Amino acid sequence: MFDRNKNKQAAVPDRQETRPSPPTASASPGPASSRSEAMIGPSIVIKGTVSGDEDLVIQGRFAYRSGTEVANRLLDLENGPTAILASNDDMAAGAIAAAHHRNIEVPEDLTICGFDDTMLATAIEPEITTIRQPIAEMAHVAVELLEKTIRTVRSGQDCRGFRQTMDFEVVLRDSHAPPRK
Repeated sequence: MFDRNKNKQAAVPDRQETRPSPPTASASPGPASSRSEAMIGPSIVIKGTVSGDEDLVIQGRFAYRSGTEVANRLLDLENGPTAILASNDDMAAGAIAAAHHRNIEVPEDLTICGFDDTMLATAIEPEITTIRQPIAEMAHVAVELLEKTIRTVRSGQDCRGFRQTMDFEVVLRDSHAPPRK
């Protein structure tokens, strides 16, 4: 991503491609400035993107209006982000609307990424770059882990829970680009 203070940017792949993620639940895109990316939502933590700047991680309510409100708070910051990662596509759409109301061009001036790859992601302009999760596979694994936990507890063994990480896809569309220089 891009840091307005240091004029650095990372390459952004061509649009309209999908790319499988590394086999972990959290991505680590590499070092970034505390002002280069912001996150909307309670549960996404991407290692190496927000260097302890709590102003850039804001709780959202998983709704369009919440995305608009939170994006406005982020864009009001003196050194606002050049990229926003929202916890779902509804919030990402709200962030795009907030940017348009401020005459901030997406993706030229602000990259926005959603999560879930819902129908909304392709129903607006620009189409939203998003994260697609294997929902059916996740549900299947959750049931298996629950069964495993129940068997472990019933056998009298200590059970501290089980963890499973799964691959996801980054679906590149039109809401991402290297920022203007």
